[in-house]
Amino acid sequence: MENIIQQGIFALASTNNKQKDNWFLGHIGASIIAGGLFLHRKFVENQDTYQAILTRAEDEINKNKSFIIQFDNNNLLSYKQSMQIIVNAIQKQKNQLMVDGHNVIFAALVIDAINEFKISLSEEVINNIVNVLENCQNDNPKRYYSIDDHTKIPAPKTDIIDWNGFYKMVIDKSVTNVFHDIDGYFLAGCKLHGITFAHAISIFKKLEHHQLANSLAKQLLKKIELSELHPKENVTKLVPYKFDVNELRVWRDVEGNDNAHQIKLVHSFYELAQTLNVPTSKLDGLWGVFKAVRNNEK
Repeated sequence: MENIIQQGIFALASTNNKQKDNWFLGHIGASIIAGGLFLHRKFVENQDTYQAILTRAEDEINKNKSFIIQFDNNNLLSYKQSMQIIVNAIQKQKNQLMVDGHNVIFAALVIDAINEFKISLSEEVINNIVNVLENCQNDNPKRYYSIDDHTKIPAPKTDIIDWNGFYKMVIDKSVTNVFHDIDGYFLAGCKLHGITFAHAISIFKKLEHHQLANSLAKQLLKKIELSELHPKENVTKLVPYKFDVNELRVWRDVEGNDNAHQIKLVHSFYELAQTLNVPTSKLDGLWGVFKAVRNNEK
């Protein structure tokens, strides 16, 4: 599993070489890392499901062989040094909501994986990842419906006291009043990233970056409010679909970005739900966002 995780980290670092002024291809590496961590932490007991998700991760790596750079081992950093550099990069961004939280999501997955496996990485890999995080500043100010420039909207100032209550609120908001994306606006996508953003914050908190987690939570609160905005007409409400991690065809038939977002959502939800006592049925309200789920309904 460590090799899959490393390929995910390399894929995220490769984004800087393949797309120097952007960040979007970071989804490839993030999905591989999330899949590896999900399997490593044994959330799945069914061996057929385990194999299907493992195959999905391996296929993602093979499909992107020409994209993923196999970085050398020159100038290796300790795992603690690597983590701190990435944390420092997020510290500089903590007071601004960027690309719907993808900078925080990418960074959290990387430091969680590095810490879990005590991975030593080269300066080049870590510097590339930091550059991807910095590229997240190139955001669309009109990302949220009816808002001309979301960067000018202040985040709440209240500190988070009840963290479990905060995470539960984010999950509740993320799975209700979900609408399909429309031209120019990722309505369902913004809901989905409420959960992955919350999970990312929980990782920073788990690693004892408490003040940073609190600052990031304020940006998530802002994002949650912005994600509720949608047109009153010409939008289609998402139909709930029963979430079943053991639905093998879902993992085998995923296409495009569904592949990246589907495993990240499931990994994030499981990690949050295990401490919150939240049933997996909560995810029904958001699960139908994926084509693979809708196409495979029995």
